[in-house]
Amino acid sequence: MYRWMWLWIALSSSSLAREVKPPALHYQTDATMSWVNGGEKWKFINQNRTIGITRAGISLSWMQYQQARLYLTLRPDALLTDRKDLEGRSFEFERRAGSVYQSTPQVEFLDLYQLQFDFSDSFALSAGVYPDFSSHLEAYASPLAFGLRSEFPVKFSGIQLLGSKRNFPLALASAPAGMEKELDFSLYAFNGSKDRVETLGYSDRSFDYGPEAVQPRKGVAASVTKYLPPQWTLFGLAGTFDTKEPENRTRSSLFSEGALRYRSQLYVPFLTSFEVRWLQDKWQSEVNLPLLNQESITWKLQVEPTLQTSYLLGVHWGRSERMRKSLTLYAKDLYEGHQLEAGVRRQLRGFLFGNLMVSYEKRMKRDDEGWKDGFSTTDGSYTRPSIYRISLELTCLLGSS
Repeated sequence: MYRWMWLWIALSSSSLAREVKPPALHYQTDATMSWVNGGEKWKFINQNRTIGITRAGISLSWMQYQQARLYLTLRPDALLTDRKDLEGRSFEFERRAGSVYQSTPQVEFLDLYQLQFDFSDSFALSAGVYPDFSSHLEAYASPLAFGLRSEFPVKFSGIQLLGSKRNFPLALASAPAGMEKELDFSLYAFNGSKDRVETLGYSDRSFDYGPEAVQPRKGVAASVTKYLPPQWTLFGLAGTFDTKEPENRTRSSLFSEGALRYRSQLYVPFLTSFEVRWLQDKWQSEVNLPLLNQESITWKLQVEPTLQTSYLLGVHWGRSERMRKSLTLYAKDLYEGHQLEAGVRRQLRGFLFGNLMVSYEKRMKRDDEGWKDGFSTTDGSYTRPSIYRISLELTCLLGSS
């Protein structure tokens, strides 16, 4: 009996080995050079601005069908020494203007990485460092980002459970293009923002070293993407995480997002997206700290009259509460404003793309004295209620099919 069992296992293993396809390697490289400046009375504010590198990335992925996947994102621009701060850290290029609630994320040479185990066409489990929770349904990426947009944890370490409901099997050749998926969902257990769990730690009661969280954060999140082909895509996200802070404080954060994308064709093809974001921070502390809310709404439109040219239009609105310490008491200020933007994106030659965008942003600040200008220089000597900005980008995109 055991002989037949071992023979069946050996035959099954050999048949499985024949069915497994060799890993497929995919790559994508991108480099972006940007020129960003502000305008006032038809003049540029900073005459020293010039076009320069703002991003350089290499994304690699090894995928074996229904087996395993490896994702790596390398950022050579993290090695640019002139852009490091006093602690030797590099950060993403800041595309926002004015004061912001959350700073840009740090950039590492090995910036992102995930190991994924595929159980079937519909379920997978992965672990690593993830870029963000965003829906990625927006009609286009804004070269001039809105400073009052609610920002969620980015580049966080965690575990992700992925699932999907399909209308057609993945390997079915007769499935209509873009119609195979009906639903995607993801569950995250993560360490929050600014904590990649790359530090090796050792405690008094342990006998070895191991990866530890530098600033302990614990959080969970869930997202669902609903496909209504060929025109609609809907996205919903909700999550929470706690952060240990100095002075024996604990910050509890809640965040959520709702987004939709609509693709259609009237006289010309167009793509539009709508996004609502909300973030709330409250503290458990011996000191009475105010509760802070961040809210934002974004609408974007991309019109594609030709395959090489796209016209871009966006409207943003946001409210941001900030903590302020006055003597021994804590209070909060309110920033509220909107941004209008318009631009054009064009494929110049082959893998080279150009992007030109202009924006107008108005922002007001309310404190104990009432409403005042929302933009201020570092020393507070010069303030403005609104600003004009212009951006020119050249992007190179190379990748495998």
